[in-house]
Amino acid sequence: MTNPNLSAARAYILTLAGWTDLETITQAIRDRRTVLNASLSPGQPIRLSGLRRCYLKGLTGSIHTIDPAHERADIELDEASTRTLRSKSRDQYDTSQEHARYILRGVPLAACIPAS
Repeated sequence: MTNPNLSAARAYILTLAGWTDLETITQAIRDRRTVLNASLSPGQPIRLSGLRRCYLKGLTGSIHTIDPAHERADIELDEASTRTLRSKSRDQYDTSQEHARYILRGVPLAACIPAS
């Protein structure tokens, strides 16, 4: 079920927000992402979301390293996600059969959703 406050905010943005309102909302989103990014740490389990490459969406693993200056992370995919990447990436990644896990480099922090 959607949070009623989120539904109201979305409705406001879609129907009533002007240019100045959109700029304010956009800055608030940037600020919130900064706070969320700061809460991520190496070793933390995550799920990938919101990426352009559809075959990466939903993959799971843990944060290997973080580059806060560029808001990027290297993600160590778990074994199941490594197998998925191997089967769907069409050789774009060196996910040889001899490695059970794969480190996906340069993932935007905004795409790293803490796993629950």
